[in-house]
Amino acid sequence: MLFFVGTAQTLSVNFLRCDSRVDPLGIDNVHPMLSWTIQSKEKAIVQTAYRILVADDAKFLDKNIGNIWDSKKVNSNASIQVEYTGT
Repeated sequence: MLFFVGTAQTLSVNFLRCDSRVDPLGIDNVHPMLSWTIQSKEKAIVQTAYRILVADDAKFLDKNIGNIWDSKKVNSNASIQVEYTGT
């Protein structure tokens, strides 16, 4: 899950990938690479930070809780091959 501040209501996060795969059933890589795209109806919208939450139940994500991993806010425009550094 990615969280955006500011014009969050006009943004959507799409094409989520883990090691270049959509919804993989299993990952052998201890530190898989994550990728995503953002889309907005607004012009000139760019990503300046991201936060990745990983949970074993969607109810945690609904509350913005990553009970497995929370990257915290990372000031970066990176959205391709971002390394998962959780356990």
